[in-house]
Amino acid sequence: MVEWYEAYTDYRDQMERVERLIEGVALETTGGTKVAYRGHEVDLKAPWRRVKLVDALEEQGLWTRDPDDLRSRLKGRGVDTTQDRSWAQLVDHALSHFIEPALIEPTILHDYPVELSPFARATDDDPTIVERFEYFVGGTELGNAFTELNDPDEQAARFEQQAAEVGGEPGDPDYVEALAYGMPPTGGLGLGIDRLTMVLAGRDNIRDVVLFPALRERG
Repeated sequence: MVEWYEAYTDYRDQMERVERLIEGVALETTGGTKVAYRGHEVDLKAPWRRVKLVDALEEQGLWTRDPDDLRSRLKGRGVDTTQDRSWAQLVDHALSHFIEPALIEPTILHDYPVELSPFARATDDDPTIVERFEYFVGGTELGNAFTELNDPDEQAARFEQQAAEVGGEPGDPDYVEALAYGMPPTGGLGLGIDRLTMVLAGRDNIRDVVLFPALRERG
């Protein structure tokens, strides 16, 4: 995993960074931007397709903030929701079943509900949506990124909201105190190197590309 934080940037800047990075890596390692992965030929050339998460769910008839309604819709499509204890878990289930596997061409899925991203900054237009994105190739998520939340009061409120969720994690007062001393606007990103290697090498199994022999089958 490669991670970085960049001051005075936001998630839009990080979208451009990762698009250009992956395009450049493809050119350096394969001589081009088109690769064959999981039975598809995909072009890693920037810019990539960008889709709002809400729009993707609406297209599938799965966007609702009513947890009972969403559970009913998922069950109607044969999805087992017995382990989903909150609306956020149901949304994540909807994404993993009906949205992410269909993101074959390089795609940036962005603007997530705040319940799914307690550390991301809210958008200027809607406080219930945050500046986060995940990016996909061939139905595989390569990484995650967002504009960091640097408001200590808002972060404390997010922690309280998260703790109130079923199965939610407790807050981190030390982190909130650290934010209070000051943090510039910052964009952060994580990139799964093993997954990117799978795409570039055309491998379906991560065991084929990991660097640790203990995880590989004997030849």
